[in-house]
Amino acid sequence: MNHFWASIALRLCFINIEFEGREHISPRGTTAIYCSNHSSYFDIPTIFRAIINDFSIVGKASLNTIPFFGYMFKKLYVPVQRNSKRGIQQMMDLCSQKLDSGQSIVFYPEGTIPDIKQPQMIPFKDGAFKLAIAKQIPIIPITIPFNWIILPIQKKTITWHKMKVIFHKPISTKGMTERDIVHLKDQTFKVIENELNRQNS
Repeated sequence: MNHFWASIALRLCFINIEFEGREHISPRGTTAIYCSNHSSYFDIPTIFRAIINDFSIVGKASLNTIPFFGYMFKKLYVPVQRNSKRGIQQMMDLCSQKLDSGQSIVFYPEGTIPDIKQPQMIPFKDGAFKLAIAKQIPIIPITIPFNWIILPIQKKTITWHKMKVIFHKPISTKGMTERDIVHLKDQTFKVIENELNRQNS
């Protein structure tokens, strides 16, 4: 259903979407944690359009209040209270349950849309990487290079530009421990950052 509404929404906006590396998407019957840069409110429907396999997406709890979409988010996805330690732990517990049930998880590890010069990113938070190591499942980096142009957070109007989603090779966490969280986080950050720079050069 989400793939359908996202496809319709993007078509109504006359946005063409191009994919690279879709062969890296976690095969059906397996789980992974996807980590994407976050630069626009268009990023959520972009992910719904890009991934068809079963997954949940982590987003701020205030998304629950958006008409229609908020109902679906509350029922099907993973809300997080970003400024609450208890809320973050509840999010991690729910993500763990969903992974155990066979769903992959999509994180925007910056935790918010950065209020800086786009397409620069801000440092990643630990949650996605801690979870991937605990479950010994791969991280799949995703670069969305142009959404900051299509719908920047400072504007309410859409600028026509092609949309693109790049799925990178999975990063294995086999044998990693919590001591490797920083290394895994930095490795994922660099993969996405390098692609952002390449696409926007």
